Amino acid sequence: MMFRFLVSSFQWAVLPRCAAAAALLAATLALAQQAAAPTPTPAPAAAPTATPEIASSVRVPAEAASPAAAVKDATEAPKAPPAIAKDAPAAAKAAPALGARPLLLKSGLISGGLSVSLSQAGVPDAVALTLVRELSQAFNVDEDVAADDKFAVLFEAPLLAGSNANAAPPKLMAFEYTHVGKLYAAYWFDVSDAVGDESYFLADGSSLRPAFLRTPIELVRVTSGFGARKVPRRKQWRNHDGVDFGAPIGTRIFAAADGKIEVMRQERGFGKVVKLSHAKNATTIYGHMSAFVAGLGVGSEVKQGDVIGFVGRTGWATGPHLHYEYRVDNKPIDPFSNDFPTSQSVPPARMDAFNAQVAAMQARFALMKRAALDAQPAKAE
Repeated sequence: MMFRFLVSSFQWAVLPRCAAAAALLAATLALAQQAAAPTPTPAPAAAPTATPEIASSVRVPAEAASPAAAVKDATEAPKAPPAIAKDAPAAAKAAPALGARPLLLKSGLISGGLSVSLSQAGVPDAVALTLVRELSQAFNVDEDVAADDKFAVLFEAPLLAGSNANAAPPKLMAFEYTHVGKLYAAYWFDVSDAVGDESYFLADGSSLRPAFLRTPIELVRVTSGFGARKVPRRKQWRNHDGVDFGAPIGTRIFAAADGKIEVMRQERGFGKVVKLSHAKNATTIYGHMSAFVAGLGVGSEVKQGDVIGFVGRTGWATGPHLHYEYRVDNKPIDPFSNDFPTSQSVPPARMDAFNAQVAAMQARFALMKRAALDAQPAKAE
C-alpha cells in the first residue's frame, strides 16, 4: 500500500517537473543553435527596369496659339538615352551627348511673319534669333517668307526661374524649314575643341552659311534694299550701293567673312565705319556704328562671325541701322542676289563624329514628331 502511494506521488509531483525542465532545456538548446547559425544575406533588390524613352506631346489648340494651323509641342524625357533609329549607321551608337538639358520640339506654319510665328509657337527668343540669323544666310527672311512655309526646331529646354543665372541660353540643336517647297535642314556641330567653332551644317557636312554673310547683324529687318532709292536727307533719287538693316542701338555687328580691318574711323557720311578686306579683291563696309569693339584696329585680322561693332545712328543716319556693302574690285554687288560659295565644311577628320551626331538628332526628330502626331485627337467619323 505504501509502495503504491509513493509511486503515485512520484508520477504526480516529480515527473511533471522533469518534463517541464526537459522542455525548457530543449527550447534553450534550439535558441542557442539558431543564434549560432549564420544569418543569411538577403538577395539584393532587382534594379528597376529602365523605362524606354517616350516623348510626351501636347497639341496646342489653334485658337490659343495661332490663327494658322495648330502648333505641335513635344517634350523629351531628360534622363533617357538618345533614341537611335534601327537603320542608323553603327557610328551613331557612339554619338556624343547632345547636352545635359532636355530637348524640346516646336513646329508650325508661318502666319504673320517668321518671328511672330516662332513666338506664337513658344520658341524662346534666343533660339528664334539663331534660327532667323541662320536662315537669313539662305534667303531674305524679311521679304521672302511665304505664308505656307513651315518649320520644326529642336532646342534645349530653357532653365526654370531661379536656376543658374549665368547659364548659357537654350541652344538651337537642329531645324527643318520648308520654304516655297524647298527643305532646309541643318544640325549644330562643334567642328573642333576650340570655343566658338560650332556652326550649323547640312546632313552632308557642307555649311549652311555662304562664304560671306548676307546679313552680318544679330537682328534682321531690311529697311532699305540694294539699288535706286530716294535719299531721305536730300529727297533725291540716288543709287544705294548696299543694304540697310534696322535694329536697336547696340545690336551686335559681325564680320561677314574672314578678313583684315582696312578702315576703322569716324567719317562724315558713314559715321563710325569699318571696312574689311577679304580674299579675291572683295571688301565689305559697315556704316553708322555706335561703337567699335575694344581691342580691334587697322590691321587686325577677324574671322567670319566675329563681333566688330554695334549698331548706331552716327553720320548721316536718320535712325539706328547698319549700312552694309559687299564689293568685288570695288564694284558694289547686292549680297542677296549674289550666289556666294559655301564656307568651310566639316573637316574630314570630324565627319564620323558629325555623322553620328546627325543620326542621333534625326532619330530624336523622328521620334518626337511621331509622338506629337500621336497626341492629336482622333478625327470624328
